[in-house]
Amino acid sequence: MVKEKGTAKLIKELQVVFNTFIRERDKGLPCISCDAPYFSDAGHLFKKSTRSAMRFYPAAVHGQCRECNSMDDGNYENFCKGIAKRYGAEFLVEVIQDANDSRKSDHKWSRSELETMILFYKKEIKKL
Repeated sequence: MVKEKGTAKLIKELQVVFNTFIRERDKGLPCISCDAPYFSDAGHLFKKSTRSAMRFYPAAVHGQCRECNSMDDGNYENFCKGIAKRYGAEFLVEVIQDANDSRKSDHKWSRSELETMILFYKKEIKKL
């Protein structure tokens, strides 16, 4: 009998796949926060621990250098400036509004939701 993966294991698996997608999507772009020519991390604009619904939200996750990502709050102010510079101020406002809306619920990831997202991002990586 094959044991199904629990949500904790699926979240870890999705995090790896999702971070790979972000790195591939942003390949060739500078760090979102400081314009360093290279980045190594998939930096989250919002902490995964406080905004779980935003954890796998691509508009709020971008290639970020390790130095910026390891700063308090992931260099939040410059991260916001980088998003506005790259996509426009309206885009940033929408991302922040989505994050604020997400705080109204305590999002819990379901197995099917996680499995669907893993397959989706694996397909997206192949497209890049």
